[in-house]
Amino acid sequence: MDNILEETKFIMKKYNIKAKKELGQNFLINKEVIDKIISSSEIDEDDLVIEIGASL
Repeated sequence: MDNILEETKFIMKKYNIKAKKELGQNFLINKEVIDKIISSSEIDEDDLVIEIGASL
């Protein structure tokens, strides 16, 4: 899939995931922003990256 938004929707539907706005759940779907974050973080394909979201 080339479109990040469509891929996100597909995965959410496949695994029955529903985001809750009241919990501040959001999805980053802008490829340019993703690329900028990756390049500024100086990670490469061998690095393991774990995203830890906010908690209540």
